[in-house]
Amino acid sequence: MSEGRTYLCSWKLDSHVYTIWVRSRPGVRVSGLTFSQAYDKLIYKWLESGSDDCEPTFTFDRSPPPEPLDAKYSNIDLMWFEGTGYTSDSSERRESLFDGPRCAWCGEPTGPRNDSKRQLTSTVEGHVSACVRDNFVGESPILVSREFLNLLSNEEQQCLDWIPCVGVPRSRKQFFEARPRSFVPYAAAIELELSGWRCDSCGAKVFSIRDPRTSFLHAVSQLSLPQPLPALFAIGSRGHFQIGASSSRIRELLSSKYSRGMNAGRLGVVPPSLAIAPTLRLRENEADQIRLRQERAAEDKAELDKYVANLIASSRPKK
Repeated sequence: MSEGRTYLCSWKLDSHVYTIWVRSRPGVRVSGLTFSQAYDKLIYKWLESGSDDCEPTFTFDRSPPPEPLDAKYSNIDLMWFEGTGYTSDSSERRESLFDGPRCAWCGEPTGPRNDSKRQLTSTVEGHVSACVRDNFVGESPILVSREFLNLLSNEEQQCLDWIPCVGVPRSRKQFFEARPRSFVPYAAAIELELSGWRCDSCGAKVFSIRDPRTSFLHAVSQLSLPQPLPALFAIGSRGHFQIGASSSRIRELLSSKYSRGMNAGRLGVVPPSLAIAPTLRLRENEADQIRLRQERAAEDKAELDKYVANLIASSRPKK
């Protein structure tokens, strides 16, 4: 989950050239011979634009062109959404939000979410958000504003529970935490590359699709989808989940001014003939996670500093 803001983008294909632009920043425009090539250029163009948001999330007003393997996983047109942002909550109160202790090894909740209210300790930007986790340990809740909740029909609202959050003093916006009653688990496919982990202590499995031949990050098994399919449903597990719906409905929500902070993407549907049990690495314990995150953060910073230095050097006039 990115912790920057979400930006709606458009794309077109003209004379065998793909062009992508950020709708709120028309100057951020890139082109490429393939959609993937143009998308890869987008983040660099964004950094060159001088924005202070170094972790943007880009979503599109219509589906990107299919990648080579997309057709196999598109028999049902679905998408998912989640929140982005730097919202923080009370770590002391967080421990009482679930019935059951957290896993001592990976930090995931081992019991269901109860009725306790999450205490927010910072103001929330936008209308769909998430909470910053301590060193990426623990759950990733989805928070929505009253205005976003009002965009949902009565049928959609009834698909999940919405627990009111306790906001910071003098906060004008009321937020609610989404609590699914059930989950459609993530799925793996025999030919797709994965990124994620498992915990042998509590049985948690968190992973996503990381295959350059597809355009989706998350997938579910066709056999695991409930029938009839509800208007909204949760995918993943109690600690890490997204909310799924039809592609047309999520694009409709994205077009509203009350969807700021909403990150969305295509949901792959794995047919029975391709579904397999995921092979995942064993997750490090909490102390190892903190150390590895610090090392990766230092590496990312060094890489970004090098890129900025090269960018400045290339912009200087030559003698």
